[in-house]
Amino acid sequence: QKQWVDAIQTFQALMEKAEKETPFYIDVLFGLGCSQERSGRFDEAVATFQKLINLAPQHAEALNYLGYMFAEKGMRLEEAEGLVKRALALDQDNGAFLDSLGWTCYQLGRHREAEELLDRAIQAELRRKADGESITVIWDHIGDNAQKLGKMEKAQDAWKKALEARPGDKKIEAKLNLKSSQKP
Repeated sequence: QKQWVDAIQTFQALMEKAEKETPFYIDVLFGLGCSQERSGRFDEAVATFQKLINLAPQHAEALNYLGYMFAEKGMRLEEAEGLVKRALALDQDNGAFLDSLGWTCYQLGRHREAEELLDRAIQAELRRKADGESITVIWDHIGDNAQKLGKMEKAQDAWKKALEARPGDKKIEAKLNLKSSQKP
């Protein structure tokens, strides 16, 4: 229900009751980290995910989530790349993980590599019939990266598909309006 502050309180209460290092405790840590990040508590989320990864170094979702958080902020990009590559080593066809690595490459200025990864990401997510949020984010990333490569037709197409997946998204509408107003 996207009530992240309430979720944080619930997860913190569950942590006090959960036995350390059990699968339930690990799940609670993951939920807590996600809720912290979604509520804007970035540093707390980083600490929670680092704690989780120390306890469960093969937790692919936590590795990816933390890596994507860094990539989204454009910080600690080499670390982000390492985290996401560890996640992909555990689940090589995961579209969300491919997107995270593609976005990290985008942030690092490696746009051709990003293009390949993002194209693979969208195909993987379409095959699994992913939810609208995931599809929207990947199409948006594809559009941004295509723009950097000077592939404006691909960028426009990707942003249109992102908007189809999440109608009314003002950020994506602005990208489409800006680009269409720049045509000669």
